[in-house]
Order: sequence, then C-alpha cells, then structure tokens
Amino acid sequence: TIQVDALQGTAFEGVVARISPVIDPATGTFKVTIEVVDETRRLRPGMFGRVDIVYDSHANALQIPRSAIVEDAGDSIVYVVEDDTARRRVIQTGYTSKGQIEVVDGLDGSELFVLVGQAGLKQGSKVSVINVADAGETSVGDTSPSTE
Repeated sequence: TIQVDALQGTAFEGVVARISPVIDPATGTFKVTIEVVDETRRLRPGMFGRVDIVYDSHANALQIPRSAIVEDAGDSIVYVVEDDTARRRVIQTGYTSKGQIEVVDGLDGSELFVLVGQAGLKQGSKVSVINVADAGETSVGDTSPSTE
C-alpha cells in the first residue's frame, strides 16, 4: 500500500515488481520497484509517499492493546482479572499493527485483563473492574508485521 502525501494520504495498492540484488553497504538499503495501477491518473513523477509492505500475515490472530502489556525482566506480562484479583500472566507476542499486538501464547481470548493501572499491580492485588466493555476486550483479526 502506498499513501501519497500530496494527495492527502490517498492509498494505492501496488505489487513489488523488482528487488535490486545490490545492497548499499553504507546504509544497508536496496532499491525496490513497485508497480501501481492508477486508473484515476492522479499519481505524478516526483511525488513522495509512504509505503507499507506486508510480507506476512496471520489470519484470525488474537490481539490486545499494546498498552495492556508490562515488560518485566524481558518477559511480556498481562494482568488477568480472576475473582477481583490480578493474576500475572506471561505471554508471547507476535506482530504489532495499529496499536494492537498479537498474542501467540498465554491468553485464549476469554480473559478479562487490566488495561489501565497495571504498572503498579502485583500478583494477587485486589482490583475493581470499571468499564468492562473497554477494559478487557481481546479481538480476533488479521495482523501483519508493522513495516512503515
């Protein structure tokens, strides 16, 4: 997907046509040619844009807000609410997309988890659930690696 700045972020679908086999040793970059069909003929030479390349995706991935995760000694932690008590749960994460992060292991999607105030929690802390509709929703959707 290409979003062109001059066209207020209008998105165009493209396909990678060629990848240069030569890598610039100073920057680690290489040239990629993308073919875009522009039936509206609004794209012009020299326009700048942002390219998002999807190189993998996971259908029906379990996702939670990235802000729900607490990092502790290299582990990704989510506090799950069980009987008004916070239970520490180590999770494995995957792709990140638009503020959501894929949970590969550690949650099954039925849990209610802490989204606000989790940085000060400890295992076994008593919690009060407020705004259940906003507080612990997991979602299932498609995730792709963040590549912007």
